[in-house]
Amino acid sequence: MQVSDWMLMCDRAKKSRQSLIQETLMTLGNGFLEWRAAPVWSQLSQDHNPGLYISGVTCSVSVTKDEHSVVKAKAVDLPNPQLLRFIVNGKLIEFNDNSIVDAKSSLDFEHGVQTDKYVLRVAEGYISLSIAKYVDPANYHALGFEGTFSAAFEGDLVIESLIDGALVNPLAAGQQDFDSKEFDVTQISDRLLQVKTHHSGIEIAIAAKSFVNGKLMAQVDSGNPEQLLERGEIHFSANETVKFDKVIDIAASHETECPAEAARRDVDSLPLADIKSNNAEYWGNVWANSDIRLDSDNPELQRQVRLSVYHLRQNTPHKSRRQASELFPSWPLSEDGQHVNNLRDDLFVPPYYAANAPEVAQDILHHLMEVHESAENKTTSKQLSGFSLEIVYYLWAYKQFTGDLSLLNEEGLSYVLKTLKFWLDRIVLAKDGCYHIVNASGKKTYSAVDFIDNTFISLMLLWSLDWLFTLPSLSDLNLLDAAEKSSFDDKCFQKAQRVAEKLYLKLDEDSQLSDSDTAFSQKLALGTAVYILGADHVQKLIEQTGGKLSENWLKDSRDSLLDFAEKLPLSSKLILAGLDVTLGEREEALKFLSEAVLPDFSENNALATTENVNLGFMSKTLSLVQNKFAGVSIHHGLISIAPQLPASWHKLMFKQEYHAVRINIEISERLLILTADQDVTVQVYGTKANLKAGILSTFALKNKN
Repeated sequence: MQVSDWMLMCDRAKKSRQSLIQETLMTLGNGFLEWRAAPVWSQLSQDHNPGLYISGVTCSVSVTKDEHSVVKAKAVDLPNPQLLRFIVNGKLIEFNDNSIVDAKSSLDFEHGVQTDKYVLRVAEGYISLSIAKYVDPANYHALGFEGTFSAAFEGDLVIESLIDGALVNPLAAGQQDFDSKEFDVTQISDRLLQVKTHHSGIEIAIAAKSFVNGKLMAQVDSGNPEQLLERGEIHFSANETVKFDKVIDIAASHETECPAEAARRDVDSLPLADIKSNNAEYWGNVWANSDIRLDSDNPELQRQVRLSVYHLRQNTPHKSRRQASELFPSWPLSEDGQHVNNLRDDLFVPPYYAANAPEVAQDILHHLMEVHESAENKTTSKQLSGFSLEIVYYLWAYKQFTGDLSLLNEEGLSYVLKTLKFWLDRIVLAKDGCYHIVNASGKKTYSAVDFIDNTFISLMLLWSLDWLFTLPSLSDLNLLDAAEKSSFDDKCFQKAQRVAEKLYLKLDEDSQLSDSDTAFSQKLALGTAVYILGADHVQKLIEQTGGKLSENWLKDSRDSLLDFAEKLPLSSKLILAGLDVTLGEREEALKFLSEAVLPDFSENNALATTENVNLGFMSKTLSLVQNKFAGVSIHHGLISIAPQLPASWHKLMFKQEYHAVRINIEISERLLILTADQDVTVQVYGTKANLKAGILSTFALKNKN
């Protein structure tokens, strides 16, 4: 296997936006902290952002969206603990176009290590420099790096290692009332810098120890009241390797009473070797259970798949619910508290965790329900906001993958019923004999302008009601208690039954479209619903409301989306690819997947922005591989497998967790091979098959190219 299958490699010569995207994609994290992959010598600028963030520490910023002011939660930029200065023979090394001969960065997915390597030219000759960074998934407050320095000449080296609390963020374009420095430095003491955030008043302590050739550097006066400085000095010979390293620990008052004591204690007791060992153990377990091995004619696909797995797992070592906020910070709200964001782009994220890390999925769902209900209670808007039907879908996916009812019994079922009640209260019977979703409830009469009738919301509501009607059959579900808590009475249930049969759906191109639902978004909404719910289920929902579909409705829907293919965002092309697989057009699907998976760092990169990794895109990529091409679904009460690999895919291997059973799935050009660690019943191309624990079961592939 080529090393590039496990690595993202790039040239550090990139500038501005492209450089920032590189740093985003090579971020290290562990669910509590995120550490951007900026060079150790860099400071905040238009080219680099050495950002360090911890879960639960955010501030509010105002951004302009569609001419409206939107309040958005933003992670607080902490003091930069990685800043290094190299002074050779009394002269500070400048990292610029004149001095840098070669600069390469890489992210090793397999081991969770980010590396920078430089060759520099100074007056005396050439210098080689390398730095490897690690975060600790077990002692999750800890991070660190190690490096080597060598030169083609003899001389004196001074390494200055800083915790820089003097940083100012110049990257606030489009943000109003933005505090470019979101904390005050309150104290610098023995290898410890403490700050207090402006927005939330959280106290944060950062402790560090730096070494050169194994010797602890001396802490000296930096001359700046916001910078902690350690300095190490050494004489080096020509071609001698000088080693340096730094261990950093972060603690905050929102999780411990005395952050300073906690950070100093941990940094004293945790050597870099332990951080590296914990990191290696974690990633060894991840790849043993969650790797997706793809042998195809396009090696870039294998790298992209592993990059997606890496980012979805690098922020989620399971510790507590608190850490879910790093993945899903507070939902953006407008000035009056109205929700302006939906999670449609992230529809695939919680289901991925449900299938691969159920404990993380549970944390995320707890967090989303708490945040959404809290925000809903604070809204003062008369406009439609509402409980999230997407979260209802996440709860369903969690139950399907895990078989676990505890989350539903604890709070999930009450949330489902509150959500359905919210939407049922905003549905009225109109003169056309259909039920319509309205913008606000409580009026005596409604006109067409009051109708929302959003295609995606309508289909998700119909699907949610369909699930509601099956819940009484689950004997271990505390349905009556949840109904009482959420005030979901018999009248609600009866209305739900009527709405399920007569909810208005806009399916026809000639239908009048509201301002909020263009022809394009209508088609994409239908395509998205088909992708996540399945074509058969969507057809059932449409027909139960009286809708009539042509024999080739799915192909017609796909073809109508093709009219917009040129302007489709890259993530939406994955939806189009999923429809192609459903229609059996695997090569067309692969073409769209290949277009969406960009191997470069262009400004239109779908993988990340200058600030954030696009987990929605990455989870959608994995869904396309595992659920569409490999044909793994959970829509029929059993795990079902019906592969449809493209001709250029020679082998696909991964493990799927279902009801605490781990199934090894191997698909070659001719065979499907399944091995489970417990007895389990599955469906293969619609036919039930009983797998015995540890026994290999082989099936002939159908629908071969």
